[in-house]
Amino acid sequence: MRQGVIVIVACLSLFVGCKDDDVNGIDYRDKMVGTYVGDSDYRYSANGGENVMDTVYLGDTLSVAKDGDKGLAIVYRRQSFEVACTADGHISRDNYPHGGCDGKYFDDSLYFNYNESFQGRTVTYNFKGKKQ
Repeated sequence: MRQGVIVIVACLSLFVGCKDDDVNGIDYRDKMVGTYVGDSDYRYSANGGENVMDTVYLGDTLSVAKDGDKGLAIVYRRQSFEVACTADGHISRDNYPHGGCDGKYFDDSLYFNYNESFQGRTVTYNFKGKKQ
């Protein structure tokens, strides 16, 4: 009986010992940090969807830095966003007062979307760029 308990404890310790890269000291954010150059589009609409302005920016930039122990700080178009990120490259933040942002890091590229709605107006930015 005692040997059975020891075997069970040994098996459980194997599962407890399997940790993701972040816990083992590998910071997956390191590969995301840097400056990205790419293209973005800006959309502004009002009055229930009437498209007032639609602009494309070529050669736009976005910067990514570490923020605290787990997050990222994104600076884009003179705005700063503190976002959560996962080991597979997803970034998000949905508790801004009137909007949210999300994105995905893949290979050496970053896709970032920000939208805000307030008093019948909606602003949306979409950015896709490569790390420099």
